[in-house]
Amino acid sequence: MRENERRTLGDLMRETIRKKKISGADLCSGLCTPSALTRYLYGERRMDRLLQTALLQRMGLSPDKFTTLLSEDEYYYFEWRQRIAMAMLDREWEKVSDLLAEDAALEHTCNKAIREQFSAMIRVRAESEQSGEKKDSARLYREIIQRTVKDFPGNLGVHTYLSMQEISCILLWQDMQQDREEAAGVLAFLEEYIQIRYLEEQERVKLYPKVAARYLPILREQGRYHECMAIAERAVEMMVTSGYASSLGWRYMCRQRRSWV
Repeated sequence: MRENERRTLGDLMRETIRKKKISGADLCSGLCTPSALTRYLYGERRMDRLLQTALLQRMGLSPDKFTTLLSEDEYYYFEWRQRIAMAMLDREWEKVSDLLAEDAALEHTCNKAIREQFSAMIRVRAESEQSGEKKDSARLYREIIQRTVKDFPGNLGVHTYLSMQEISCILLWQDMQQDREEAAGVLAFLEEYIQIRYLEEQERVKLYPKVAARYLPILREQGRYHECMAIAERAVEMMVTSGYASSLGWRYMCRQRRSWV
C-alpha cells in the first residue's frame, strides 16, 4: 500500500472511531497494543491485511471496499486460506489437515493472534469431523475465542468488538455448547450486535442469517413465537433484498417460518 493510501485509510478509521465513540483499547483488544494501533492509524507503521480486515470488521466496515497491495507473503497466506475454505466446502478434511501443516500457517508477516486463532479453529473442526468425536469441541472453541476475546463468554457488552472470524468461531462454539441457556444468551447478543455494529449490508447478510438459524429453535423452545417471526422475517428479507438468498440456514428458516404461519 502506498503512503498516501495508508493515510487515507487511517483517516477513515480515525474518523469512524471518533464518530462511534470507540475506545481504541477495546477495538484492538487481543489483536495489538493501543500504541501500535495509533502508529497504524497515523501511517507510522504498515498494517498487515489480516489485522486491517479484523479492525475494519470490528468497526462495522467492509474491508472488501478497500483495494490494498499485498506483500508476496501475504498474498500466498490468503491463497492458502482460500484453499482451506474450498477443501472444507468439499468436506475434504484430510486435505484440510494437510494444508494446516504447511509453512503458510506460520506466515510471520500477518497478525499472529488472528493467524493462530484461524489455524486452531480450523484444526479443531477438521479433527472433530474426521474422528466424529466432538465432546471437547465446545471447550476448545471457547479457548480459541479467548485468544482475542479475553472474557468470552461472560462479559459480552458495549465494549465488545468482533470480527467475522471471531463471530464464526463463536457460532462453532454454540453448535457444540450443551448449556442451552448460555448459548441462548450469546446468540441474543450476536443478533442485536450484528444489526447495530455491522452497518455494511454485505457484511450483515453474511452473518445475521447464520445467527438467526441457530437462535430460532431456541426461541421456539421457549415459546417466544413473536420474536421467532420477527427474526425470521428480518433474515429472509435481508437475504432476498441483498441477493444472498443461498446463505447458510435459508432452507431451514423457510421451513420453520411456514410451520409458524
